[in-house]
Amino acid sequence: MGLAFAGMLMASCADSPTAVADYQVVPMPLEITAASQGSFLLKSGETICYTAGNEKMKKNAEFLAAFIKEQTGIALKVAEGDGEEGIVLRLGLEAGSPEAYRLKVDGRKVEISAPSEAGVFYGIQTLRKSVSVHEGAGAVELPAVEINDSPRFGYRGMMLDVGRHMFSMDEIKTYIDMLALHNINRFHWHLSEDQGWRIEIKKYPRLTEIGSRRSETVIGRNSGRYDGKPYGGFYTQEQAREIVAYAAERYITVIPEIDLPGHMQAALAAYPELGCTGGPYEVWRMWGAPDVGHRRPCLLHRTRFDLPLHRRGAGRGRRPFPVGIHPCGWRRMSEGEVGDLSEVSGTYQGAGHQGRQQALEGGIPAELRDTRGREVPHRERTQHDWLG
Repeated sequence: MGLAFAGMLMASCADSPTAVADYQVVPMPLEITAASQGSFLLKSGETICYTAGNEKMKKNAEFLAAFIKEQTGIALKVAEGDGEEGIVLRLGLEAGSPEAYRLKVDGRKVEISAPSEAGVFYGIQTLRKSVSVHEGAGAVELPAVEINDSPRFGYRGMMLDVGRHMFSMDEIKTYIDMLALHNINRFHWHLSEDQGWRIEIKKYPRLTEIGSRRSETVIGRNSGRYDGKPYGGFYTQEQAREIVAYAAERYITVIPEIDLPGHMQAALAAYPELGCTGGPYEVWRMWGAPDVGHRRPCLLHRTRFDLPLHRRGAGRGRRPFPVGIHPCGWRRMSEGEVGDLSEVSGTYQGAGHQGRQQALEGGIPAELRDTRGREVPHRERTQHDWLG
């Protein structure tokens, strides 16, 4: 009798809420409508149901279970099916955006519905952010509510510059996790700079053998004093694919940036024959940028600097698309041999690579990002394989 009573007491304590959800999260949902009464008790043993046979929905359910476990210690189960109790992840919501979602809580269940798996994922982010981080695996009270949300912008991006300073794989994954937490759907990966080239290109091995390392780094803001320590590193193609896959699981598209025609001194240090001055070039040790004419590629023949950064597309197979500049384009324009930059920028191809503002105004395809912040139509793409 005493043991049974003690067990009942422990169960009662475990079920009592130790926290109450707060739906005032960032980014703030468009509509939060509180119900007059009722709540759902989130506790260990509850089941997350997801659409049968849908691997993305299964992954979403596993994400939610992992988030709640990490934040609270509450252990949730995952199962296929369309449940009427517990936590239900469901497709089929009719909305103007595929990334919209509805989060509805009552006394019987928590339901997240959306037109797409991505929308369900964003609903999961709102739910997890509403649950505070606490220890002890105590139950969390979710007050009855209906939340309807939809993104204002289809393109929501953040950039990480690894050209000047390297970040480890774990650090990049943590960064991607932070983007996912805030409903960001584009990861702009800045992979090249005067101060270092960071992505393996098998066709041009010297880009990483030479271009990924600078001999030393200036101390402070171009003080003239240097630390005397070699600095560098790069990501292999396999590592890049790993990052692309990690982001895709979180409904984030990776946009790789190869910065050209400017900021190419690291590449020119590796392949000086591509330069206009003949060099010599070094991977830049200072901040800012070297002399413009010194750091731009200027091919002496009508050849192309082809980087195998591409996506699969209809009829294209695994063929790389060129990301280059017209031979001697900048010099030829200054000498009056070409009329305007549109003749130069026409050799830029492929959605997702970032053009300079000047190139954008000269006729570069509109799916490239306007670096001054103006909206530019963005062509929706399937997840790309831009490495070959």
